Order: sequence, then C-alpha cells, then structure tokens
Amino acid sequence: MANLFRTFLPLLFSTALALALAFMAPDWIQPTGYNSNAAPWEAFFSTFGLLYAIIAGFLLVTVLGRHGDLSDACESELNAVEDIRDFLVYLDGDQEIAKANVKKKLYEYVRSVSEKEWPAMVKKNWMNSDTSEELYNVMRAVDKIIVTNESDRVSLHSVMQKISDLTSLRTKRISLSNQKLPSRLRWLIGLMSLLLVIAIILVGGTNPFLHIGMVVSISVSVHLLYLIITDLDKPFTGVWNIDKRSLEEVKKAFEDEQRRTKD
Repeated sequence: MANLFRTFLPLLFSTALALALAFMAPDWIQPTGYNSNAAPWEAFFSTFGLLYAIIAGFLLVTVLGRHGDLSDACESELNAVEDIRDFLVYLDGDQEIAKANVKKKLYEYVRSVSEKEWPAMVKKNWMNSDTSEELYNVMRAVDKIIVTNESDRVSLHSVMQKISDLTSLRTKRISLSNQKLPSRLRWLIGLMSLLLVIAIILVGGTNPFLHIGMVVSISVSVHLLYLIITDLDKPFTGVWNIDKRSLEEVKKAFEDEQRRTKD
C-alpha cells in the first residue's frame, strides 16, 4: 500500500498541474488555437509522437523482459537447490553423514542468498558474479560422496550437473540485477513526456471540455508509462517487485530439516 501511495501521489500532482496549465493556456496563446494553423502541429505530433512511441516502447520492452528474466532466474536457482537436495535420496550405502553435510552446505548457501545477496540487490549495490564461498562449500561437500554402485554414480552425476546449473543461474541472477537503464534514457523519456503534455496544452481547441479531456488523458498516460518503466527498472523495490517468499520458504524448509537432524 505504501508503494502504491508513493507511486500514484506524483501522478495526481502532475495531472492537477497539467489541468491548471490547461485552464491558464488561453491567456497565453491566441484564442483561435489549433484550427488557425493546423499544419505545423500535425507535423509536430506525427514526427514527435512516432519518435516518442518508438523510444517508450523500446524501453518498456527492455525493462519488462529483464524483469521477467530475473524472476525466472531466481525461481530456477531455487529449483536447482531443491533438485540437489532431492537427488541425494538416490545415494545408497552408509553415506548419511556425507548427505547431511551437503544439505547443511546447501542451507548455508540459501541463507547467504537471503541474508547477504538479496539485500545487496535491493540496494542496487554492484555484486561480483564470481562463485561464492558458500557455493564452493557445496561443491566440496559433494566431492566427499563415495560412489559404491551404479546408482550412486548416476545420482552423483545428476547432482554435479545441477550444481553446474546453479552456478550459471546465480551468475545470471547477479548479472541481471546489476543492470539498469542508463540515466540519460530515463531523462530523455521524461523530457519527451513533458514536451508532449505541454504541446497538447498549447494546442487549444474549439471545445474546452474536449481539450481538458485530452490534457488529462495524455498526462495520465505518459506519467503512468514513465512510472511503469522506472518501476520495472527496480525489480526488488518497486510495486511490481520480485517476491522473496519462495526463497524464504526454501530457507525455512532447510532450517526445519536441520532442526530435526539435531533432535
């Protein structure tokens, strides 16, 4: 609710400001308005509007695609962790200590993602995508598993493959979280939105109610578009943020298992 309030309060302010300027516009321009010289305005809206649509569409597709890829990477990383834990079931023989050690290191890895890496991504701090010490500890724990039969060999191969996937997914997650729109592009779309609204205000028209409706609709639309682009560019803090619930559930599952093991 707080995020929605912070998002839509500027929208209400900008719309009210555009309305105020629209009511004041007849005092600044000739009352004949748009109809007196339509050709220059038509050329402006055709060229500027097309350019605005291309740039805004490109930015929206970029941030939306990155947001979706980052969300998928987070979920796939958790699935890889769960697969490594589940594949340990196929290991035969007296290897309970080795399996318990792998699960412990997986828990430490999940906890490091939750308590260290996730806050860094929320704060937009740049992160090194090199393999973390917690992930190396998982590899070392798996390396201590002894193969006694064919089932162990197949299971160990599957676990090692999932660790390879986990390493790649972690790198992808960190790489995507480090990316953001260049500030110049955000300033450009903001400036173009402002110019478009000002142009609509100055155009005027024969029907004041129609003119006011156009001003309101354009102001709300371009401001919402700008808010959506900037919000999707902050995937961990915006209104459409990537939920941490799945990570916390996996972490809690490991904590419960570790607690049962100690008991």
